[in-house]
Amino acid sequence: MLYSIVTNSYVWQDGEFQAPKVLPKQLAMPLTDLSRKVELPPVVCHASLVLANIIHIDQSKPLELGNMSLKYSLPGDKSCDWFFLATGNVELKILPVLKTLLECQWSVEQKHVNEVTSCLCELANHIDDLTAAFMRMHEGLDADKFYHELRPYLGGWDKIGMIYEGVSDRPIKMTGGSAAQCTGIQAIDIFLQVQHNSKFLLNMRNYMPGVHKRFLLHLENICRTRDFVEHNSRDNEDLVMAYNKCVEAVANLRTNHIQIVAKYILIPKSQKQNGDFQRLDNVGTGGQDLIPFLKKLRNLTRSFLL
Repeated sequence: MLYSIVTNSYVWQDGEFQAPKVLPKQLAMPLTDLSRKVELPPVVCHASLVLANIIHIDQSKPLELGNMSLKYSLPGDKSCDWFFLATGNVELKILPVLKTLLECQWSVEQKHVNEVTSCLCELANHIDDLTAAFMRMHEGLDADKFYHELRPYLGGWDKIGMIYEGVSDRPIKMTGGSAAQCTGIQAIDIFLQVQHNSKFLLNMRNYMPGVHKRFLLHLENICRTRDFVEHNSRDNEDLVMAYNKCVEAVANLRTNHIQIVAKYILIPKSQKQNGDFQRLDNVGTGGQDLIPFLKKLRNLTRSFLL
């Protein structure tokens, strides 16, 4: 985690036009070695910036937004720390989502229609809680500071690549940190059989911890929730409504994500003068188009309503 943060700080400290093309071996070699051991890529990612970066302050009290801090901070003040803390809180809200998802999967396998209906209703409520946690980003994150001070350091080198001295003589292309690297959101899509057929989302799994990636592959092999609902839809209107409630909850989450992007990226971008960072003006830190990509995900999600 520390090596990846130092690496991104080194690369982007003087702006994108002065960024080095070679990562010195003093950073490249230990970063690559450690990354292989923890099954993460040698660059900042969601797992290192959030999952491994949260400190439980008072362990006699529940881990929640007011009881956590960061091990390491990137450039920016406490407002920018809030970006990672609020994201950590979102991860906490994913836990009941996954618990209910797995309970529902068991009920699907047992062909218990009533239990599946109940679990889907509960899952939809948990997804709404997840969205509410996501929107707490507004409480402490300043849009200008995020855009100008923090966001440039979250990007990778997915276009021209970076030579990792002592590791490779050829440029290695790496994506930066992205919300798409959150395992829980992809797990929900897989469970509901919402298929985006997105090369970008598949590539983001390479930036997840190895055990998370394998978990998603396992879900893809076993989850047939939508098929089950369709098969039992004729005499079970409540089952269909419960499934659709989950799909709408996910679509609502993606709509709120679009609003976050508009506030923290599009508006500051429209107000800025040319500066040291332009590579992220029209793409996310993961390298994908911003609003068109997010709207496509949202609209495709709704197309899976029954």
